[in-house]
Amino acid sequence: MADIFISYKKADIDHVEALAKLFEKHDFSVWWDDALKAGEDWHDRILREVRIARCLVGVWSDQSVTNDRVFVPSALNGHNYLRIEHEEAGHAKIAGARFSSHAIPMLYSELQSADLSDWDGVDSSHKGILDLLQCVEEKATPLFVRRRFQEIRYDLDWEREKRRASDHNREVADKRARDQLKDALAIEQELKAARIEWDLERQTLQSQISKLEVSKSAIETSLERVRMQLSGNQESDAQIQARIVAFETRATEAEETSRQLNLELERVQGELGRNLEKSELLKRDLLAEREKTRNLDELSAQTQDETLNLNRRIHQLENDRIALEEEVQKHTTISERLERDHLERLSQINRERNALMDDVNNSARDTVEMKSRISRLEYEIESASTLLSERAHQLTTQTQLTASLQAELAESSIELKRKMSESAMLGFEVRKLGTKASRAMVWAGVAGAIAMTCLVYIAWLHGFLSLI
Repeated sequence: MADIFISYKKADIDHVEALAKLFEKHDFSVWWDDALKAGEDWHDRILREVRIARCLVGVWSDQSVTNDRVFVPSALNGHNYLRIEHEEAGHAKIAGARFSSHAIPMLYSELQSADLSDWDGVDSSHKGILDLLQCVEEKATPLFVRRRFQEIRYDLDWEREKRRASDHNREVADKRARDQLKDALAIEQELKAARIEWDLERQTLQSQISKLEVSKSAIETSLERVRMQLSGNQESDAQIQARIVAFETRATEAEETSRQLNLELERVQGELGRNLEKSELLKRDLLAEREKTRNLDELSAQTQDETLNLNRRIHQLENDRIALEEEVQKHTTISERLERDHLERLSQINRERNALMDDVNNSARDTVEMKSRISRLEYEIESASTLLSERAHQLTTQTQLTASLQAELAESSIELKRKMSESAMLGFEVRKLGTKASRAMVWAGVAGAIAMTCLVYIAWLHGFLSLI
């Protein structure tokens, strides 16, 4: 059983050869009338191939479709074989291939046909060729197979989308984690630089405070020395007071400077403490980000596991698809074998019916012959009766010939009895032939009923296969 039957006119043979090569290249089995054998009943073979093919590709061109949008009949006998083939296939199995923009039969104008008017016969990526292949694939593939393929396609698309979304989410999460880790490292470097800067500033302030304390000690020592000198020298009170005021002023300035330095040190220590707290917070955030990074790594590992599972699932779906194709091939082989067996059985029934009809005809001819023989015997009996009457009259008129006439009459009686016996036997044979003819008619009726039952079963099987 072929997947595709190509219906065409002889003038389009070049287009047909190119289409057949293209379909076979895409793993479709193709039948067209180049497969006919010498002496084969080509018309019955073509109609049988049209019936069992899954799809009929009609080659529509200016040579096969007239301007009135009807099929061109044959120039030899006027029969419109294209119309017969299309009607035998039905609308559901037809896929149109237009080699002219207006070559669309009126009866099939509602069908979507592929425009191949500018196809070079080689390019398999032509839009019209792609449309034709899609249409042929839909019509040549059983419905339950198309549904299963659609489910597998949906599952594969869903798995691909999930995988793509998972990869995208993982990339976004990795990028976010890297950015956060980079920010945390930058903040940590800034904190280290700030800590170093504050340590230097604190050391500077502490050295300044130490210097101020040394100056304060020196001033106090000078004041003590001045007091000692006051006790030992006789200087004027004004000078002493001036020097004391000067020393006190310097001491006050030193204390004020020391106080400011202490305040600045306290401020710096406070800033340093706050920065340390901020550093601790940033450390905790960094640890949290590292924990998130570790979780993301775990999530990435889980995603990789899911990817492996998805790959296994895709592989399993591919195996299911291959198994389904094998099942379809097996189903197709069984269907072909059943179709072939039913065709052989139908042929055998037709042969038996023809034989029974021949028997009936022979019985009818025998019956006619028997009736003719009976008619001849009846005529002979009538003739014999007439002869007996004549001889009886001769006996009454010719008494001298009584003895011989009686002898002849006896012989005629014997002959008459024999003829009557033969007539009875012929009547019995006629009745027997009538019984035989009745039986033959009964067997012919039984054979017709069997043939009708087989035709109904084949029609049901075709309907069931078309539904599948």
